[in-house]
Amino acid sequence: NFEESFNGAVIKPYWIFGNIVGSGSGALTTGVGNGFKITTASTTNDRSGISTNSLFMMSSRSVTMYGIFKFDNSENRTLQGVANSTDSELGKAVTCLLDTDDTNIALHLSDSSISDTESDVALSTDAVSWKIICNSTNARLFLIVDNVWTLKVTATTQYPNVGVSPNCMVKTLNASTAIADFLYYKVIQD
Repeated sequence: NFEESFNGAVIKPYWIFGNIVGSGSGALTTGVGNGFKITTASTTNDRSGISTNSLFMMSSRSVTMYGIFKFDNSENRTLQGVANSTDSELGKAVTCLLDTDDTNIALHLSDSSISDTESDVALSTDAVSWKIICNSTNARLFLIVDNVWTLKVTATTQYPNVGVSPNCMVKTLNASTAIADFLYYKVIQD
C-alpha cells in the first residue's frame, strides 16, 4: 500500500521528478491546498512528471487508487494514476485524466495504444477527487458527486496487464505552458 499527501518542505526521496520531453519544473507548494506543482515548458508535447520509478510495484489489474488533483485548464493534459514508465501517456497506464481537448473528466487506459473514456462530469479548474478500482476484467472510475462516490466510467479497451507504480504527469498541448497540482494520492494493492 502507498499513500502520499504531498506536504512538508522536502519531497520524499522515493519520488523522482523528470522531464520526459522538453523542460519543466516541479516543486512542493505550501499553504492551503498544498501539493506538488508541475509546470511544463510551452512547446507542444512537452511532458514532465513525478513517479516512484518502479518502486511500490503492483499489478495494474488488482489495485484501488484514490487521488486529488487539479489543472489550470490551459491547453493541458494531466494524468494521475499508475504506469509502467515515467511517461504515463505513452507507457502502459491506468489514470484519471484532465484534458482540455475533452469536455469531461476521463479514465485513461493505455496498452498498445491509448483509450480515453470521458465521464459526464465537466472539466473545471477545481480540485478533482477520484477513485479507480481495477480488477481482472475492467477499470472503473468513480468521482465524488453530491458528496458520494459515484461510478462514472467502466472500461476495458487498452486495459494493460503489467506491473505498475504511482505516477503523475502533465503534457503541454498547443504550445501553451501547462500547470497542474497533485494534492493527494493513495494506492491499495487488492
